[in-house]
Amino acid sequence: MAGFLWEQGIAKRRLDEELSATSNWLRSYAEYMHRVRCLSDGTRAHYLRHAQRFVELKFGDDEPDWSRVTADDVIEFVRAQASRLKPSSSRGPVTATRAMMRFLTATGAIRPGIADGVPTIRQWKHGTLPRYLNNEQLERVLEGHGETSLVELRRRAVLLLLGRLGLRASEVAGLAIDDIEWCEGCIRIRAGKSPRERRLPLSAEVGEALAAYLTSRGQVDGPRSLFFLAHPPNHRPLTAGAVTGIAKRALQRAEVEIERSGAHVFRHTVATQMVRRGVAFKDVADILGHALIETTTIYAKLDVDSLACIPLPWPGDVR
Repeated sequence: MAGFLWEQGIAKRRLDEELSATSNWLRSYAEYMHRVRCLSDGTRAHYLRHAQRFVELKFGDDEPDWSRVTADDVIEFVRAQASRLKPSSSRGPVTATRAMMRFLTATGAIRPGIADGVPTIRQWKHGTLPRYLNNEQLERVLEGHGETSLVELRRRAVLLLLGRLGLRASEVAGLAIDDIEWCEGCIRIRAGKSPRERRLPLSAEVGEALAAYLTSRGQVDGPRSLFFLAHPPNHRPLTAGAVTGIAKRALQRAEVEIERSGAHVFRHTVATQMVRRGVAFKDVADILGHALIETTTIYAKLDVDSLACIPLPWPGDVR
């Protein structure tokens, strides 16, 4: 667990490998989220960053004295952190701080009730539309250009996994060679942000791109990861951030301008296409790996053709 803290930059490695009181507390919190809450690596890292920021602002370099924490401290912290973010991201500090306060309550570090004082950032449910690409934009981004170099072959394989299967950036980065089931014609997506494993059909287009990349890549010593940094000796697995970078550069290359470009816009695009084709929400949720079907229903707003069939009475119509 200390290694996880070091990798995330939460705790600094010391020569004697001893951790400060704050780092020891963060390690205990990370252990709790991993073993008790079973949260993903990304969620744990997100919560730990907010926890570290709270400790630094409240205690500075002193040893944390949780008896000094008040509801006003929590409210002030959440509001200050949320004010720095866009409305769509402002709930991040709320959920992270609430999780931390519940941990402190469970361990007896703070009195019960403080966790209930974490303020809620008011947002209209489904008040925004997911950003997606139209068919012409998607095909322009995914268009092959006779790729021959390893970097180009990796780029095309990554983009097809995003644009055809709607995978998350973290899911693409986490793929292993053994997750491609060639004989069955499917690809296995391991449990991560989604609480359960799922299998998706592997189309000829995606399979050929993966085969071309693997043939060019050759054998790599070390982990069985599918995607690696291209140039030796940097044979380290690709990260979710690197996948997002590939997506952003591809959108720029295709001259597609969209707000908050990145890997997730492809996921929104795949979901929108399925809903507009009449695929049931339950099936869309299963393909995307949504834990709750309510997460999928946001795409109903983008099914313009179906919505047009639901006319509303015009105000003042007396007929």
